Parts: sequence; C-alpha cells; structure tokens
Amino acid sequence: MNGQMHEGEVSTTLGLESIPTLSEELQISRDLFLTSYNEAKIHFSTISTVNAVTMINEAKSEGLNVTCEIAAHQIALTDKALIGFDSNYKTLPPLREDIDTEALIEGLKDGTIDIIVSDHTPQDIECKQKEFGLAEFGIIGLQTAFPIACTHLAKHIGIEGIIQKMAINPRTLLQLDIPVIEKEFTANITLFDPTQKWILTKEMIVSKSTNTPFIGTEFTGKVFGIINNGAIDFE
Repeated sequence: MNGQMHEGEVSTTLGLESIPTLSEELQISRDLFLTSYNEAKIHFSTISTVNAVTMINEAKSEGLNVTCEIAAHQIALTDKALIGFDSNYKTLPPLREDIDTEALIEGLKDGTIDIIVSDHTPQDIECKQKEFGLAEFGIIGLQTAFPIACTHLAKHIGIEGIIQKMAINPRTLLQLDIPVIEKEFTANITLFDPTQKWILTKEMIVSKSTNTPFIGTEFTGKVFGIINNGAIDFE
C-alpha cells in the first residue's frame, strides 16, 4: 500500500499519497453483493466513511444479515490532525473528514453501527519515530476507547448505549454469555465513573507501546478497577 492518509484537501496540501474512500467502499459493496447472493452473514471491521454507513444501513433495511464496527478514535479525530506529520495519527483505515465522523455518530445512533472497538495496534518506537511515509500504521487504544466514547458519545447515545456497543453487542455477535450481576454468579465487572475528568499522561500507559496521539488529552469517563474471574485490580 502506497497511501499514507485519507484522500482530501489535507492530503493534497501535505503532498502525501492518499487512500480514497472508494477503496473501502468498493470492498464493502462487493462483499454485500456476495452476502446477498449466498444468503450469508457478514461483519465489517472498522468502517470509516459516509458511504460505508449508507450502504450497510440499506443492506440491513433489505434484511441482509450484516453487522459492523468502528474504531473509537475515528469519532475523536479527523485528517486535519495529520497537518503536523505526527505518525501517531497514522491509522488504517485513515482518519477521515468531519462529514465521515458525523456519519459514524449517526450510524451509532440509528443502529447501523453495532460495535465500538479499541482497534488496539501497538507499534514499537522504531516503527513510529521515522519519516511519516515510512512509519507503520496504528495506535494503541485499550485505555482510551472507553473514555473516547464517553467524551464524544455520551450526549448522543448515553452511557447505556456506549455499554451496549462496547460490551453487550460484541458478546452477542460472538455468541458469548452476557455477564450478569446476581448472587451465585462469578463477578466479572468493570468499575468506572462516566463523569470523571482526567488527562492521559505517558506514565499512565500500561501497554508496552506508547504510540498514541492522546497523551495530554482531557477525557470525561474513567475506568478505575476490574473484578475478573476472582482477581481484583484497582488503580
């Protein structure tokens, strides 16, 4: 792949080889036709464009068994973030335009988009701190996916909707049991405050990699502990 970022005004200004929305949409269109022909089911990973949302919405309306997801950072960032050539903003699919971000939010609201994922893609420092065109794609996202969702989506789908998209729907799609909080059941619980404001620092990162553009970003919503299979871990 030669493309480095989304094809648009910013890529033209920066003189970078680009990745058009068409490259994603052609694949989705083809796969939807195949899904319809075979009466199959399909899940699309990390969609990112207006037309992708539209096509999947229409396919669902026609009764196709189709689901899809987006990466959390796609609702927080656009291609304008790459103006400084910071490779921590270099993702795949690439960060798109405001109109695409708005479409993703609408897709979450109307049920077209089923799941929000972290798209956690750790890279070592040697893969990121080099010329933009040679740097690897991807950012880490396990610690930021939930706070990004809380910060940018709480007013659109509420905390219940965020939990549905991040915790319930993925397990439903994979046909996994949904954890319940009841007597005699194993406690698998994430403890969080959806209103707490905090700033991510490099020292807070627990991943072995630090390739994130969100260091220094203020978020609303913070996880502060988990209970998992008898193990308890709190900050």
